[in-house]
Amino acid sequence: MSTYYISPQVVGIVRWKPFYRTNVSLQKSIFSKRGEVRLNVTDMFNTMDYRYSFFSNLQSGIINRKAESRFFQLTFNYKFGNSNIKVKEKKSGIDKEKNRINNSN
Repeated sequence: MSTYYISPQVVGIVRWKPFYRTNVSLQKSIFSKRGEVRLNVTDMFNTMDYRYSFFSNLQSGIINRKAESRFFQLTFNYKFGNSNIKVKEKKSGIDKEKNRINNSN
């Protein structure tokens, strides 16, 4: 779960109202941990709207803009292949140098 908040602020002649959104993600392992189901919800409370006002010598106004910000995403991942295969240990250049030094003594 995460929350994103922008406090009220003034930028030049524009005065921004505060706004926030809350995102939630749930996941569950299935099929003996070979599969995973995940649900993501962006802006769970549908509160992400941009409200600002502007003032100048010529005109002033209040603007409210609400774009679609709530999204649901359902994903499924599955690990194919044999999980019993052992991975060969990777050796670095330092390991080779240690072996060379130990073998020369």
